[in-house]
Amino acid sequence: MGTLEYSDTGAPVTSTAELLQDAREAFARGDWSAARERLTCARATGELDLADLDRLGRATWWLGDGAAEMSISETIYGRLLEEGNLRDAARRATMLCLAWGTRGDFSVAQGWLNRARRLVEQLPRGPERGYLTYVEAALVLEVEGDSLPAETAAAELTAAARDFDDPVLGCFARVLSGLAAVRSGRTTDGFGDLDEAMLPVLAGEVPPLWAGDIYCTVIHVCEALGDLARMRTWTDSLDQWASPLSQTFLYAGVTRIHQLQLVRAEGGWDAVERGIEAHSRQLVGSHGWLAAAGYYELGEVRRLRGD
Repeated sequence: MGTLEYSDTGAPVTSTAELLQDAREAFARGDWSAARERLTCARATGELDLADLDRLGRATWWLGDGAAEMSISETIYGRLLEEGNLRDAARRATMLCLAWGTRGDFSVAQGWLNRARRLVEQLPRGPERGYLTYVEAALVLEVEGDSLPAETAAAELTAAARDFDDPVLGCFARVLSGLAAVRSGRTTDGFGDLDEAMLPVLAGEVPPLWAGDIYCTVIHVCEALGDLARMRTWTDSLDQWASPLSQTFLYAGVTRIHQLQLVRAEGGWDAVERGIEAHSRQLVGSHGWLAAAGYYELGEVRRLRGD
C-alpha cells in the first residue's frame, strides 16, 4: 500500500496504490459502485494494468452502463493486440460482437465478428473458436432464419465441449440445436434441448454475460411460441439468478420486462401501463431487443384498450 500524501491544507490524499487496493477489495465483495469510483480515480492518475481495467469494465457492466463497458472493453482489446495476446484478444472481440448484437447494432457486431474470426484463424484449435462459432451461428439464425448453420455448429460445439472439457461449449451446443429444431418445426425436440442447455446455467458453470444471453434466448422462444408456463419457469429462474448479483445490471431490467410480458398475457394491463415504459427506456443502448419488446407490450395494451 502506498504512503499517504498531504495537501496544502493538511488533509490526507489517497495514493494510487491505496485506490487500487480499495477498488480490488470492493470488487471482490461485489460493491460495484465503490470499485468503479476508485478505479476511475486511479485511471485518472495513470494507465491501469489489464486486470484492473477488466475489473473497471465488469463493475461498469454490473452497474448497467453497457455503453461505457463496451468502450472499456474495446480499449482492452487494443491493449491485448499490442501485447500480442491473440487468444484473449479473440475472446474479447467475440464478447464485443455479442454485446453489439444484443444492443441491436448488427453492422458493428458483424465488424467485431470479422475481427474475432481473423484472430481465431491464427490460433491452434481451442475453446475460443467455439465461442465464436456459437455467436456466428446464432446471428445467422436470427438475421437470416437459416437453421442449417446452427445444426452444423451444434455438432462442432458438442465435440469441442468434450475435447476441451468446457461445459459452456456444451451449453452453446444445446442452445443452437434447440433453436434449429424449433425453427424446423420440431418443437418438442427443440424445447428438450433448450431445457437441457439451462442446466449448466443453473449450476453456475456459465459466466454471467453468456448466462444472461442464454436466459433471454430461451425465454424469448417460449414467449414467441406461447408456452407461458415454461416462460414463467425460466423467468422466475432468471429473477432468482439476477436479483442477488446486482439490482442495476442489464439482466435485472430484462427480468422485469419478461415478468411484465407475462402480466400482460394474464390481463394485468394497469401494471404494464405503470411500469414497462421506464424499464424499456433503461435498456435502450444496452439491450435493444428487450427495450423494443417492452415498448411493443405497451403498444399492445394501448391498442387493446382502443388508445
